[in-house]
Amino acid sequence: DADKPPMPDHAVSYSIILNRLGRSDESIEQLTPASRELHAAGSRLWALSADYHLARALMLSGRYDESLDRLEQVRRAWSENATANKDRLADLTRTQAEIELSKGRLDKARGLIDSSLAQFGYPSANVALGLTAALNAAAQIHLARRDLGQAESFATAALRISESIARDVSQSADVGEAA
Repeated sequence: DADKPPMPDHAVSYSIILNRLGRSDESIEQLTPASRELHAAGSRLWALSADYHLARALMLSGRYDESLDRLEQVRRAWSENATANKDRLADLTRTQAEIELSKGRLDKARGLIDSSLAQFGYPSANVALGLTAALNAAAQIHLARRDLGQAESFATAALRISESIARDVSQSADVGEAA
């Protein structure tokens, strides 16, 4: 349906893919109206998801202050039911760590990624949704800190988990990213 605008919830899913492909500007174009429409429709779960992925797109575009503002709004909303949103909050903390890494604030990035991993239950939890992304971020942060052994350890853990849940390891974006 190329002649029709995407449904807002579909725009959220599509924008997640756009973000992973490095097409964050397109993601922002999709998510900005989708967020407004989802909030107006009272679809809180989808609206917060749109807001979170919009914050990630803003971060990926280097618009850190806008991203942090939106992340704080989402964090407050998800914290209203922290138990149900445990993995979402852990992933949000990962995004904050990535922003700090991008700004060169390595100590703050390390503290945030350590918090994210702890929220995911790592190292006991091995398949929490979003854990491999946090492990990849941890590897990048430790690499930037020149802590090569720890970076390799996190990257290896991300690869092991990604391979264990991939349908086909040769076709998995998660496996490729971890590798």
